[in-house]
Amino acid sequence: MPSRRRAVAVAAAIVARTCASSDPAPPSWAGTSRSHPIDKVHSVIFDAVLSRPNRGVEVEFLEVDRFTMSLSRLVEKLHACEAYSRATYQEGERGTIGTTRLLWRQRYPRSEQIPEMRLGPSPIEAARTQRRSH
Repeated sequence: MPSRRRAVAVAAAIVARTCASSDPAPPSWAGTSRSHPIDKVHSVIFDAVLSRPNRGVEVEFLEVDRFTMSLSRLVEKLHACEAYSRATYQEGERGTIGTTRLLWRQRYPRSEQIPEMRLGPSPIEAARTQRRSH
């Protein structure tokens, strides 16, 4: 369960992302802390998933940095995102030669391309940091 502080940071980032968009159809909230399995052991969890209809991409992933994640953990997360973009599954009856498909296409079938991951600072934490530096 995400902490209240994290939830507020993610909500603020979604509002900021939506308000900053010059797109006539800005992104809308589709869920938070969504786990995306890569294989039977590994998965990647995005802070938020934003709906992006009419963009050729069904959704957009949002990762909000509250300045609490180490650089090595951030690199791990980016590698996990890349692994998710390449992960495949076999489609077809068990014991037959099936078709190999990209895993993300199973979850987001209306997307023409892999959903983008947006990484940005929490507007709240960025403002706190800026105030401290003055």
